[in-house]
Amino acid sequence: MEIEYDLLVVKLVNFLFYAGMACFMPYKAIYQKSIGLTPSQNGLIQALEKLITLFSPPIVGAISDKFLLHKSSMIICILLSVGFTFPMYFVPKVNNGLNHNVDCYVTNTTIVCSNSFNFTEGCNINENVDATYLLKCWDNYNNSAAITCEEPTPTVVNNQTADAIQLKCLEETTEQDTYGLTFMWVVILTIFYAFFTNPVQPLIDASTMNMLGENRMQDYGKQRLWGSVGFGSVALLVGFVTDVFTKSKSTEEKDYLFSFIGALVFGVLTSIVCYKLKVPKHNPPSILSGLSTLVKDPRIIAFLCIVMVGGYNLGVKYAFVFWYVESLPGCNQTILGLAILTGCLTEVPMFFVSGWIAGKIGYNAILVFGLIFASLRCFLYTVLTSAWQLLLVEALHGLSFALPMAAMCSYAATLAPEGMTATLIGLTQGVYWGLGNMLGALLGGVLYRLYSPIVMFRITALIGVVAAMFYSISMLCLRNHNSGLQVEEGSEAEREACNIKSDEV
Repeated sequence: MEIEYDLLVVKLVNFLFYAGMACFMPYKAIYQKSIGLTPSQNGLIQALEKLITLFSPPIVGAISDKFLLHKSSMIICILLSVGFTFPMYFVPKVNNGLNHNVDCYVTNTTIVCSNSFNFTEGCNINENVDATYLLKCWDNYNNSAAITCEEPTPTVVNNQTADAIQLKCLEETTEQDTYGLTFMWVVILTIFYAFFTNPVQPLIDASTMNMLGENRMQDYGKQRLWGSVGFGSVALLVGFVTDVFTKSKSTEEKDYLFSFIGALVFGVLTSIVCYKLKVPKHNPPSILSGLSTLVKDPRIIAFLCIVMVGGYNLGVKYAFVFWYVESLPGCNQTILGLAILTGCLTEVPMFFVSGWIAGKIGYNAILVFGLIFASLRCFLYTVLTSAWQLLLVEALHGLSFALPMAAMCSYAATLAPEGMTATLIGLTQGVYWGLGNMLGALLGGVLYRLYSPIVMFRITALIGVVAAMFYSISMLCLRNHNSGLQVEEGSEAEREACNIKSDEV
């Protein structure tokens, strides 16, 4: 069997690029949580990052096309993306402001704190030393607070004298909603990091398609699966090293230093290997111009709608699943890394057989079932009782992400009118990773803050199921409509043939 060395380079670039992404991207949300940002702030930052996906590839592409620097622009983007990632490690933490007096009382198993802090969802007495109670509390938003309480004295609270204890407490840490220095630094670095990162992935996909050619586009998944291998294996390694490094410092606060170091190292390696990659001319489509050209085809409109909902679902997951799971019992970085590895291991076979499955059931069926499995995954997040159970849920990742992703890219190439393949592929990527992910992070953050993570995930699941149903119905209607048109055209042709014969007679 002849070895295709060009495709070996594609596989290696996919492995290294996604390995670098695995060091930082999955942990970015919980890193932001560790430095004191809130769910609302995290949602805004993640949404801003995805918004940049809509316009940074066209800008970078236009510049590289003008100066004929396609490969150079790709390498520069990779280096600058890690160049703006690494400084995030040095962003100062939020000053949570101490010395907030909080009045608390204890009844059997419930601790209620006044002064607008109501931790009725649960509090644990971590320690009782020298008549000082150290409490760890959390509310229904999974916001936590460490509270130190002085010597309790019996008192009457809500007509309860035997079990009620009045505590004078000092709140040491709590979530602050101020948009201060920490938030602004993260926003600024995220803007530049996202601007230079977003053009790289479409370029790798375009290079892959260019090397495969039109007759082998169904083999895209076999190249992309190496990205999943790199992402999963390195994410687990980074999670494990983070746990070990944190324990060596004898502190409970996670230190994400190796996430940033890993992103830097793999970014440099990717840029070196890219010298061997055949990068085609970008021709990056403008989202608006692409829509104006393709909007006349109802199949493409329906396709982009289900792509957007799929992106919304994934945006909620990336922005908040680790933020939520970190509050569950038994959570550590190794478990989070194992969850990523589990998801990536399920991606590999799905990418490999995606072409074969598409040939059996079609692209539309894959998109529908993929969205249903993604919705099921979101719902299952809400019934987790321990962090290790996340590994079981992430086993759905191959069916909910990898299979529809491969189908999405191949179906876009099939749907595109002549001469517009690159435009529709780029438009699909922008709608999925940009618009869809942005809405997921933004609206997810609002739902997380106003209600709870449980409500947020369940609403996301419901949206996915409803969208899958509507897409199935719309495809059925379009198929019937097209069949009717063909029958009508056939009947008209038959009538014309009959008229000709009548005239001849």
